[in-house]
Amino acid sequence: MIDAKQAVKIASEHLVEVLGRDLAKNVLVQEFELDEKSAHWLVTIGFEIPELRDQSSLGFIASERPDRQFKCMHVDAERGIVTAMKTSKL
Repeated sequence: MIDAKQAVKIASEHLVEVLGRDLAKNVLVQEFELDEKSAHWLVTIGFEIPELRDQSSLGFIASERPDRQFKCMHVDAERGIVTAMKTSKL
């Protein structure tokens, strides 16, 4: 069985692999817990997705604000693989 530290590493790496480094910035673990009934680690990860605003009439970007997103990664505690990625809200 993998421990929490391994589950967090697996979940974080999988998120970046799926979304890409350009879309997943400032990746931080928000919370984790072992669901003993399903034998899965539930790892919630927060990250920023750069969001460009509409261009102004002067032809440049008016503002650029990162949008914080959260995903709950389900990591099989026995096999150490991600089995699900779901949108989460904190």
